[in-house]
Amino acid sequence: MGYGKQLFPRFPKEPEEAERMIDEELGLPLAKDREIEKTMQREEREQQVLDLVGRQHENKLNIGCLDVGQGDATVIRLPTGEVIVVDCNTADANVDLVDFLKSCGVDVIDYLVITHPHYDHFSGVQKLVDNFQIRNLMEPSIERTDITEEARAEYDLYCNTVNELEKHGTTILHPVASSDVYKEIGDVRLSVYGPSRAGIERAEGLEREVHTNSIVMKIEYGDFKMLFSGDVDRDGWTRIAKYYDIESTVLHASHHGSVSGCDEQSMEKISPSRTIISAGRGNPFGHPDGEAVQVYKKYSANGTRTTKNGSLGISASKDGSYIFYD
Repeated sequence: MGYGKQLFPRFPKEPEEAERMIDEELGLPLAKDREIEKTMQREEREQQVLDLVGRQHENKLNIGCLDVGQGDATVIRLPTGEVIVVDCNTADANVDLVDFLKSCGVDVIDYLVITHPHYDHFSGVQKLVDNFQIRNLMEPSIERTDITEEARAEYDLYCNTVNELEKHGTTILHPVASSDVYKEIGDVRLSVYGPSRAGIERAEGLEREVHTNSIVMKIEYGDFKMLFSGDVDRDGWTRIAKYYDIESTVLHASHHGSVSGCDEQSMEKISPSRTIISAGRGNPFGHPDGEAVQVYKKYSANGTRTTKNGSLGISASKDGSYIFYD
């Protein structure tokens, strides 16, 4: 008794072989070909982001969220030409931050922002010191004393690098939360909502307080607003949402899309048109977390991940409109 054409004369032992046989039977592009196509698309998009951030546009705020694996690195070119780098993971990066900046013609970083002293956010600091003049470093004045020996080595590396920056003439800034604008650069405004002064004093070197006291920063260009959240956790979000206007056009999601960095009440206040998640493909932490992704989908019209799309670009105008490259 038959039920039509038999798809497979034998059951394949390996998943890759099964996928290949299904693709061939259904006339679909082979998995290998699909992966090659995805790689080509990512490379094309990375070139678009490079072209976007690589030159000054008098009436545009251009932002590149780079595909740096399990970590964060964002390059911002202001309409007046200044360059801001928010976090700088290079440890397992798919896009080399130093090469990207050099290809953009950058020799001076006006503001380097390290949202908190964890390696996936600061691993590239030494490379930046070796290759660029860094005028200002913004970092939270948070100590890590209640830590393992391995974490101690990581933190010592961070402190030594910050000290070296200071020796090179970099101005070290320790911003704290305020309702006042922190910096104005032309028509661009930087506001800082975390960490709070009380939070830093309360931390007492405890490792669990590092995420709570991440730098949370909004960059505004007219009606366009983008919120960077480091790895801030729910405790940090609760305070920030209570005291500050965090409504934003775009959110750079906290902690690579982990559930610990996703707060539903805060998302309701932020109400972004788009949420960006930076994480590494196949990372061992399961980022982004499915529960967090559902919250982001609920309160954000669009969501994009570097795990799927690679590097991402934004070109924003003062009227709040923007072009998104994904």
